[in-house]
This record gives sequence, structure tokens and C-alpha cells, in this order.
Amino acid sequence: MPPGAGAIISDPVEGRVSEADVSAKAGPLPEAPQPAEIEVLTNPSAGQSAALPAQNISTGIVEAVSRATSERLSEAAGERGARLTPEVAAVLGDPVRAEVTEAQPVGPNSGNGQSPFFLAFLANLSALIGGAVVFFGTGGAAKALEERGLRPSRTGLWTVRLLIGLVYAALVAAAELWVAFGVVGVEHEASTAQVYLFLAFAIAAALAVTMLLAVALGTAGIAVSAVLNVILGLVSSGGLVPLEALPPFYQAYADWLPLRYVIDGLRSLLFYDGSLDAACLEGGLRDAWRFLGDDGRSEAAGLEDAVWMLGAYLAGAAALGYVISLLADIVARRRKPRTEHLGEPTAEVR
Repeated sequence: MPPGAGAIISDPVEGRVSEADVSAKAGPLPEAPQPAEIEVLTNPSAGQSAALPAQNISTGIVEAVSRATSERLSEAAGERGARLTPEVAAVLGDPVRAEVTEAQPVGPNSGNGQSPFFLAFLANLSALIGGAVVFFGTGGAAKALEERGLRPSRTGLWTVRLLIGLVYAALVAAAELWVAFGVVGVEHEASTAQVYLFLAFAIAAALAVTMLLAVALGTAGIAVSAVLNVILGLVSSGGLVPLEALPPFYQAYADWLPLRYVIDGLRSLLFYDGSLDAACLEGGLRDAWRFLGDDGRSEAAGLEDAVWMLGAYLAGAAALGYVISLLADIVARRRKPRTEHLGEPTAEVR
């Protein structure tokens, strides 16, 4: 070991403090750059089937922009031989980031925004079952009266069916909301009375359509209603798949589907503090029938359109039912003398 090496080994690093001569023009060190942010607005109240794909698509676009920007900045820094600090390199690796904001947040008891769809589908299914029960039940009662020598008119029978259907709709709507609001605790901004009135109205409209098809087509009408309102309705309602992602046929069919308007109305009542006062004649009737003369879909999809469209279904089904029943009564009166003379059995009552 050379002389004096022991002292260096025992203290290999020597510290020295000195004052730097900083001119008055020198400023603070620059802060590390911050990544750019793009705000992505989502709407959970539109339902998980629509909100989640929209969020994934939007965040995917932001990620693609971030990767492309990072590649271009890295190439430019490499060409100039720039040396980057760790902070700058971290930002350069992810220069654009997505900030997800819920424009219309929903609570934990909303089924991720799917509660309007669940309530509407149960109402539609209840209307199908109720229509079949009322149709066959009143038909059986009419046959029992015929066996006793009484022949009720089909017009009167249709009136009885409508009245029973209204009572059924009121009871089912009350039971459904008792389970939804009282047991499950589904969140809703509008009052329970408003939601109840709308739901009972929707059930009555769907039930009237089911009974109309049954009166016109007999037992096959129940099956036709199940296909049109339940099976095709489930696909075209927009509750499982966004309407924009469906084929053109289902998008066009959704404009004529009661279930779609029930979902829109319930979404307005549950999430947007809707009010039944919104169903005014000025805009409601115009917007509800806009698609008849327009290539696009109705732009005013909400409670206003729902009330008018469901009202059109209920009034139209009731009126057509009376027309069919009246024609059946006229035909029955003309055939009655011939039937009594030949001793043939009377026709089946629908």
C-alpha cells in the first residue's frame, strides 16, 4: 500500500459546501409537464347496454390518440438527441389520458341504469298474461250464459273485457311497484304516484292490444301478441342492445313498439324527475308521430312521446275492438234465424 493510501480508504468521499453565484435573471426550474386530459362524458341512466359500450369506445379512442402522440414525440426527441428526465419520460409514454365523468349518475339500487327496462318488460309480460286470462275467462262466462238461454252481445262483452283489463292493470302496477320500491328499494326521482299512474297506463295499453288481437284472430291472437310484443319487443326495445347497434329492421320496428316507449317514459320518471304534466298537446302529438313523415327516428324520446304513443295504442285498440265486436254482432243477428231453423249450434263467442 503506498504511503498515505490508508487515509483515503478510511474517508474516500469528501464533502464540500460552496455558494453559487446566481445572476438576477435566473428563474425557477421548469415544472414537469402534465399529460393532456380529454373528458369522456357517460350516461349510466341510459342503461348498462348503452353506457358501457359508449364508454369503452370513447376511452379506446383516447388511448389510440395517446399512443400515436407518444410515438411522434419519441421520434422527434430521438432525432434531436434530447435527454429526458424521468418525469418527462413518464409523461411522454402516456401524453393523453381520459377523464371519465358521469353526466347523469345513478344510484346503487338502479340495476346499473337497467331498472326502467326491467320494470317495463315485467309490465309488458304481465299485460300479455292478463290479456289471455281476461279473454278466455270472459269467453267462458259468455258460453255459460248461452247455455242458460242468454246471448250476450260481443260489444257488451268487449266493454266488460276493457273494464276488467283496467282493474287488472291497476292491481298489477301496484304490486309491481310495491316490490320494486318497497322491497327492492329501486331509486326514483319522480313521485311514486306518478310512476304508478304511468305504469298502470302502460299495462292497460299493452293488455288492450293483446285482447284486440285475440278478438280478431282467436286463440292465435295471443301467440301473435307474444311474438310481436314480447319476443321481438325484447330485441327491439333497446334494453339489451343499443338501438343504434341493431339492424335497420329492428330499429324501424322499435318506433312502433309499445315496450320501447314504456322504457323511455320510465327512464324519464326514475332518473330525470319526469312529470306527467309534460304530456302537453303542442309538442307531444307532433313529436310522437314525427317518424311517419321523417326518415330519422323521433328525436323527442321521453315521457311526452311515451304518454301519447301509449294513449294512441289504448284508444286505437279499444276502438278497433268495438268495431270488430259490432260487426260480429251484426253477422250473428243475420245468421240467427237460419241457425234456429236448421238447428245448428251457435258460433263460438270470442
